[in-house]
Amino acid sequence: SIVLPAYNEAGVLLENVGLLLDHLRTLERRYRFEVLLVNDGSKDDTGRLADALAARHDILRVLHHPVNLGLGRAFQTAFDASRGEYVVTLDVDLSYSPDH
Repeated sequence: SIVLPAYNEAGVLLENVGLLLDHLRTLERRYRFEVLLVNDGSKDDTGRLADALAARHDILRVLHHPVNLGLGRAFQTAFDASRGEYVVTLDVDLSYSPDH
């Protein structure tokens, strides 16, 4: 499971999640993935854009907090919903490259 907490990330969401999904496709023969994006009460278009991405990509699920509950709570929401044997967290701004 790849966990992506997101708060007001509309400016980078489409491109960066797209880069992550492209990278995961290169690993499909070896691994099965799910990507959990937690929209933590964003006030911009993060939630709407994330839902649009999820409609096009089966491995992406979006979880919404109605208000900002903070990074720790976003992680907890994703961990609770995770179905993977392993959980990896990444920032939507890709401060770490997807190949890490």
